[in-house]
Amino acid sequence: MSPGLALPIETIEAVIKFLDPRDDYRTIVSCSLLCRTFLPVCRTLLWRDLVIAKGNDSRVSVEVARLLEILKRSPEVRLYVRSVNFGFGPGRYSVEYVVEFCALFPALRSLTLRTLHEGALSNILTLIDSIPTLKELHLHDIYMGGESADPIHPDVFIDAYPTLNQITKLASLNATARSQNQPLLRVFSISKCYDIESTWLRKTIATLEGSRHASSLRSFGIEAATLTHRRNYLDLDTLPRVPSFAPHLTHIGFTLNQFVGIHHCIDIASSRTYVRRFCSDLRKCGALRSLRLHFDCTFAYSMHAYFQRLGRFAFARPVPPVLHEEPRYLLDRLAGVLSTPGSPPCPDLEHLSFVFFSPIDWLSGCGAAFARLAQACLDVDDAGPELGVRRRYPRFARLEIRFMISRIIQPDQFVALEEARVQFVQDKEKMMMPMLAPFEQEGIAVDVVLE
Repeated sequence: MSPGLALPIETIEAVIKFLDPRDDYRTIVSCSLLCRTFLPVCRTLLWRDLVIAKGNDSRVSVEVARLLEILKRSPEVRLYVRSVNFGFGPGRYSVEYVVEFCALFPALRSLTLRTLHEGALSNILTLIDSIPTLKELHLHDIYMGGESADPIHPDVFIDAYPTLNQITKLASLNATARSQNQPLLRVFSISKCYDIESTWLRKTIATLEGSRHASSLRSFGIEAATLTHRRNYLDLDTLPRVPSFAPHLTHIGFTLNQFVGIHHCIDIASSRTYVRRFCSDLRKCGALRSLRLHFDCTFAYSMHAYFQRLGRFAFARPVPPVLHEEPRYLLDRLAGVLSTPGSPPCPDLEHLSFVFFSPIDWLSGCGAAFARLAQACLDVDDAGPELGVRRRYPRFARLEIRFMISRIIQPDQFVALEEARVQFVQDKEKMMMPMLAPFEQEGIAVDVVLE
């Protein structure tokens, strides 16, 4: 390179960091081979997120063996790994294996476990405290019931681990328990769990509430749709609640369901009681900046589809209109809490997100509810002679609404999915956007998305 064209290495690194390993993998690899000076920043991008792909036992063993061989040749790359994502088959790995594997990466910050049987997480604090540098724990696709498969612990890992320890020497030190002065967990989430025992969720929350991580957590999410219960009646006391450490949280994700009672009927009274209780608990979330609410209407939609199929018969019954009113009830209750007289309950609120497991037209009667929510979020208060008049939620800047059609319509129903997508485009412009106009008129970024 000509001296007249030389750029500071900091500038070149800043340009390389704009590359995304998911889309620009080959480009980053080429940069790492172009110049030794580029190698550290390229390794930061290439090794930051480590994914163990989902597959059968032989595929997992091959991937782990290949990874360990790389670590043997270049043990320094361990220092670049910040997150590990396990995607093995259902129940095919033990927590002990996870801890041993994560011990190889002394700078690990985030861990994601997928398709895991709930029995493997009987003591979640053991997992958290066994990885000293862990700050984020994400659990996806946890499943209940039945027998979990025998945990996989690939022989190739057992054979290679002692040798790898001798090479790196730091891995065994990293496997020690988390001491009192080491970082505590800051992010915890459970998501994409569509049939999980509510008592297990409640127990998990209670475990975190009683741990020393409670004061350090800043983001907490339980996005587990279709909570189940083992009794023949719905006991609201067994359902998860906003945790006691909520005053410290800046983000909360929560699922509110249309509960199924005995005789497979929607328990409207219990569902509304749960919504009221959750919204009331939001008053203690003084540091909240982001709120993401999942509202699951899966069973109600199934009833709707069933009665539609019976519509041509004389004995068919229409779907009770009250089922369509539940999203509106949620919006009304949330608006009521945010418009509480006096000091706003969540003064730093920036982002509201709703995820509806229902067709978009189920929100057709929610115009007045969205108007009340807009008024609650965008209303102004007299802050006194010094500050004058200002919005109650001055940081509020984004509203996001998602519809999870792929969850309530079976993937093999291609015609129904395509019809739902076409209907979504039409209803979004004709129905949803006019209802959300009060937000857009005040400069709020509004997103309506179909998934």
